[in-house]
Amino acid sequence: MNNKAQMQLIEVVLTAVMIFLALYFVKILDFPTQTDIVKEDTLQSYGDSVLESLASLPDDETGEYNSLLAYYTDLSSLRSFVYIEFKNDIDNRLPEDIIYKVFKLNISKLYDNPDESLENCKTDLITPTYWVNEESRSSRIVVINGFVYEVVLCMFFNVGG
Repeated sequence: MNNKAQMQLIEVVLTAVMIFLALYFVKILDFPTQTDIVKEDTLQSYGDSVLESLASLPDDETGEYNSLLAYYTDLSSLRSFVYIEFKNDIDNRLPEDIIYKVFKLNISKLYDNPDESLENCKTDLITPTYWVNEESRSSRIVVINGFVYEVVLCMFFNVGG
């Protein structure tokens, strides 16, 4: 065999190996499927709907707050009965297969002291018994007694339950 034919054979073999390797790497990449995108959009719409409905309802308990969401945000970490009301209200608005947690960020505290860490401005309002990883997040700004808070609802589908 002459040198030209040997060189062409090596080129063909290397090209075939490179094509197979490229196909293998494309196969192992984890591209989001259409169902993953639909799940995230569904969670986002549920979360937005829950926060919007709570923000639009008046506070019938005390009348001191401009919405039920503001009432829950201010008092759920202080009073256990408000925590239970808040949790029940969200449970009634979300499907059973969604696990969620709610926290508030004190935006005013961050604005007044930019060196403050985000963790020091965060207060958990509702925490689940277990947490995997959030798939979607909805938030709403609430003003209470001149302080600005961001109420954040993080959710994922409970695939095991």
